[in-house]
Amino acid sequence: MTFDPKWLLLGAASLVLACSPEAGTASGNSTAAVATPAAEPTETVAPEPMTPPAAPASAGKVALSGSADAEAIAQTKTAAAGEQMTKVQITSAQSFGLSVDGERVASIVTGEGSLANGTPGCFAAIVQDGKVSLVPTIGQGEYEAESCDKPTAIGVLSSSGDVVRIGAVFGAFSPNATVSEPIVLNWSRSTGALSIDAAGSSKASQAGAQTIAAMRSAVQ
Repeated sequence: MTFDPKWLLLGAASLVLACSPEAGTASGNSTAAVATPAAEPTETVAPEPMTPPAAPASAGKVALSGSADAEAIAQTKTAAAGEQMTKVQITSAQSFGLSVDGERVASIVTGEGSLANGTPGCFAAIVQDGKVSLVPTIGQGEYEAESCDKPTAIGVLSSSGDVVRIGAVFGAFSPNATVSEPIVLNWSRSTGALSIDAAGSSKASQAGAQTIAAMRSAVQ
């Protein structure tokens, strides 16, 4: 069989055309386009609504409101006995309900009795939600050199935030004198606790305050 070189040239040309980057493409660009996957939609989470802060417990006008009720007086007597006081007497004329915007929320009860050491002592107590917070005053602590005569005045001085300031005046005597002691009390409405405000009491005493109105002017 005779080999014809022209068939070899024709076959080589066909091979070149088959491998050419232009073969089978209209643009001559051999890089295939890569499709970019669509981004998944991001879920939007709505922010949770903010809860408004609770109104302070002491919002509203705090005032004396009628006489202390019989249950509050009985609970105070029990609390005084728990403080080892004997011969306890409640001063009804200086024991009142406490209201906020006309709604009664607690009672303040004052009285006198014999302290554990035998000294005649005075006290004040807050009765709130069935719980009693009782504070001995004349005859104990800063006032241990004096003996109690009786409570003579009680009233609301001011309120700020949770704390209500209450003024109390107690008749007291010592071997040398008879005096009226102004004592400022702090009542926490959130806890029901009653305590003596030593700084406020000192201011009222130095000002010579012997009435609730005079105490109010001295400590504000």
